[in-house]
Amino acid sequence: MNTFKLYVYKLIVFSMLLSACVEEEPEIIIRLPTSPTYKNLPVPLLQVDEYIPLGRADVLPVEFVSFLLKDPYRSTPDIPVYAPTDGFIVSVNKGSWTAEDNDLTEMPVTTFDDFTIEISVATTARFWYGHIAILSDSINRAIPGLRTGSNRTNIPVKSGQLIGYAGFHPRLDVGMYDRVRDNGFISPARYTDQYRYAQSWTDYLDPALRQRIWSLNKRTAEPRSGVFNYDADNFLSGNWFLAGSGSNQDKSRHLAFVWHHRYTDRLTISDGYSLRDGNHHNLWWIVGNSIDPDTVSIQSGMLKIEVAAPEDFLKMQDPDPAGTLVIKMVENRKLKIEWFEGQKPEDIEEFTSAHREYIR
Repeated sequence: MNTFKLYVYKLIVFSMLLSACVEEEPEIIIRLPTSPTYKNLPVPLLQVDEYIPLGRADVLPVEFVSFLLKDPYRSTPDIPVYAPTDGFIVSVNKGSWTAEDNDLTEMPVTTFDDFTIEISVATTARFWYGHIAILSDSINRAIPGLRTGSNRTNIPVKSGQLIGYAGFHPRLDVGMYDRVRDNGFISPARYTDQYRYAQSWTDYLDPALRQRIWSLNKRTAEPRSGVFNYDADNFLSGNWFLAGSGSNQDKSRHLAFVWHHRYTDRLTISDGYSLRDGNHHNLWWIVGNSIDPDTVSIQSGMLKIEVAAPEDFLKMQDPDPAGTLVIKMVENRKLKIEWFEGQKPEDIEEFTSAHREYIR
């Protein structure tokens, strides 16, 4: 063998030995089922204060659940977040979350990364996490060009695999949607797929793990998983949208008549219109709890309802009303509403020019 051939031979052998020494990610082969089964919890429950079921009003009732984390305002997010089942991470959205914007002066840092991760868990179903602060090393390596905003991916993950850490944000949000299971909203085109097809992820969770979740869930009424679709055609109950042009995703255009996610005997009126002035959206409970939105229709005429904030009811059984809401269904899918702050029902004769109109 001449010198050149010997050199090439040694070079090939050296390359093969070098390749054998490089640690590679093990190949993961995953075949998606037609329906998911979750065999792992998203986070260790010892790190959770409370489980918030579906239906919290924000302004419309939300289609996801939340784990309220213990001691979230820590210097380093270190609450592990795991894949609930086998699947593929198909989307990683990188945003930011600012403590100052959320009135959290006790935070050790002011701005930090905030990831939303979506996992394909069945042929038509996806599971997602909101408010992950740090991605795991393996997920970071799989997205070398990670940028702010949406990142489309195809990263296989196994059930129970570490995918990141939570801890700066006070919540870890969890949701699921399945495109073959429509929730039957009156106007489905107004909603994102994530909302229109949302499902209760705990329905697919191992029963023993579900019972552990319920131990942190203060909702006692069935379904324990919560409710977020209250639409009843021709009646007041459910979601409404401010008439006129504008985005269906603009919360200031939303109005909802729904039952509270925890205090399920309390009708909650959730009005986003005040968001236009930079304020929080209005939540009201009815003094006397006097109406059932599933029975209010055109035939009900004008309703004058005294209301107060939920926190006032939690302080005392019969709080002083903050004012009166006047509501009237004028068509099967159209209503008028007006807020009269500090006024009694007997002092109000008719709507003024300040009233608003909402449609389905």
